[in-house]
Amino acid sequence: TGNGSITAAQVNNGSSDNCGIATMSVSPSAFDCSDVGGNQYSLDFDGTNDVVVLPYSNTQMGIQGTSFTASAWVKRDDNFNFDRAILSNNGCLLHLIIRNHRPYLGFCGNDLAGNTVINPGTWYHIAWVYNSSTGTQSIYVNGSLDASGGGHSPLNNDAPFRIGAYSNGGGG
Repeated sequence: TGNGSITAAQVNNGSSDNCGIATMSVSPSAFDCSDVGGNQYSLDFDGTNDVVVLPYSNTQMGIQGTSFTASAWVKRDDNFNFDRAILSNNGCLLHLIIRNHRPYLGFCGNDLAGNTVINPGTWYHIAWVYNSSTGTQSIYVNGSLDASGGGHSPLNNDAPFRIGAYSNGGGG
């Protein structure tokens, strides 16, 4: 039992970004134990037209031609052998996906495949890393280096980000 409350200032804590977010709010700002439900995840994608479109490009997100890290908790519910998009911007630009049951980091033919099989029904923490000073792409699974390779040019194309899809059409 218990009650809680939170304000936007408590979440913000004086942070800043390059995206130009003008305002921040929290809703609801007050809650109690009755607000806790069976939902044990933030986003649930069933593979049919599920997508979150972020109106920010690589440049606005600060990853255009530079180093970056993106990570996600991933749990597959199926055993199909086709691509599952985690984060992408128009598919062939940046794509962080599960391909052939393995994590995959791609810059449109300038790609790295992971080694760990991502089995259905198990949660995995996957981090995709690009180091622009060395041209190295790396994939980490549950905190351990899974694959790494050099000679990769920086991501130099620009488009809005999509969570759970390759393109505007969703899917993946």
